[in-house]
Amino acid sequence: MKGKKITLSAFCCTLLLGGCSQRLFDVTLISSKNVPIGQEISLKQADQRVTGADSKGIIFCVPLGIPDVKEAVDDAIEKYPGAVALSNAVVKAKGWNAILYGKTKYIVEGNPVYLDKNAPVDQAVQQVTGASQPANALQIVHEVKDNETIATIAATYNVSVRDVVAWNHLTSSNLTAGMRLVIYMK
Repeated sequence: MKGKKITLSAFCCTLLLGGCSQRLFDVTLISSKNVPIGQEISLKQADQRVTGADSKGIIFCVPLGIPDVKEAVDDAIEKYPGAVALSNAVVKAKGWNAILYGKTKYIVEGNPVYLDKNAPVDQAVQQVTGASQPANALQIVHEVKDNETIATIAATYNVSVRDVVAWNHLTSSNLTAGMRLVIYMK
């Protein structure tokens, strides 16, 4: 009889409290930011790892929302000052449920990637005065392609046309392919 009570107790505990963890995928580089990758900038990887998460509750087996991988990535990136991405990242899903309440979440872990401040600075970047550049912004150099306008470039980086003109001391709206423009992304 005692064995049946223990078995029944174990079965009830399993029904009352259940959880799981699953490794979803690994990525070489992940970011929710606009990361310009090219010859004009140099990115470095930090030695330490950071972790970010986004979770949502469950009440009476009804989810109160869906966790978002982007929010988990943002959370991890923001834990390292100046980071713009994560390298060697792992994305996991975890969850548990206890009939009345539970939680489901995404966890992202990786090495922060940041702009190398000691990299050689492009000549176009050196010509820009610091007066119009925003504080704590990622500085990149955009090479103009055929048929690009100041407006399309500004929209690509989510900045204003006025800022692009000011940062580059432009006196006209005429752009030529190969021209280099400095952009500051927040």
